[in-house]
Amino acid sequence: MELVTLKDDLSVGIKKDQKIIDLKKGYALYLNKYEKKSLDDSKTRSEFEIPNDMTKFIKKGEQGIELARKTLEFLLQNKESLLKCESDMEIGPPVPFPPKDLICLARNYPAYVEKGGMEMPEFPLPFMKARSSIIGPGGHVIFHPLAEEVNHEVELSIVIGKGGRNIPENTAMEHIYGYTIMDEITASNIVRMYNRRGQCLGKSFYTFAPMGPSIVLKDQITDPHNLDIELYVDGKKIMEGNTKDMIFKIPEIIVFLSSVLELESGDIIATGTPMSVGPMRYGQVCEARIKDIGVLRYKIG
Repeated sequence: MELVTLKDDLSVGIKKDQKIIDLKKGYALYLNKYEKKSLDDSKTRSEFEIPNDMTKFIKKGEQGIELARKTLEFLLQNKESLLKCESDMEIGPPVPFPPKDLICLARNYPAYVEKGGMEMPEFPLPFMKARSSIIGPGGHVIFHPLAEEVNHEVELSIVIGKGGRNIPENTAMEHIYGYTIMDEITASNIVRMYNRRGQCLGKSFYTFAPMGPSIVLKDQITDPHNLDIELYVDGKKIMEGNTKDMIFKIPEIIVFLSSVLELESGDIIATGTPMSVGPMRYGQVCEARIKDIGVLRYKIG
């Protein structure tokens, strides 16, 4: 099962086999038909239990996931008319309003480090990217006049379900809600010109974090450390890698980050890229692909 944000009202949706359900409407029908509640009572309860905000829904944890599962099962068996074709729905970013800026990892793949002539890190190297840079699938990346050299960095991204501090390694994976894709776009000329002082600016321009297409729940991913990563531009593959090559694996990342800051439900952690490629140019159509996660499509300009 996958969760999406419906663009019109930012409500939570369920994606299944290229079909999408508005969870709030589906759950109201479930209550009305299956639990025999009046239609008004069903709508009221659905409004109360399902927030118009993915971060708040994530905070419901297993309770929310179970609610979504039983709604999906009911609709598949009884009311398939509520399942809309994905192509007919506008989807927003999977987590439009994370509780803090995006947490991104630098130098987490050997090929990236070697290509840049850098030293291998001794511990994860996080940096923050403004959450206002997030756009959803089908969005448009817009260049600021200062962004003269713009590059892609496709990354497996973790959605935190249960927050915490000083999380032990043996329970770290329990804090994951699911996974999504981010293209962590960078104005490399700004970062290079101002070194570390320019990193936040060069990473955080508006639209520089395409994300999606959905949150794939963690139990749907057998091994997050063996996923192919690819980037296609205008139909041509220009980047490939695999998450097995991460220098710091996901439990190590969560342990380290939770030792220096408090992780919260809905936080997004981008785990690094196998390599940076570019430059990006206006008019290009991009597809960031990660095995078992999906395809994130967007356009430049």
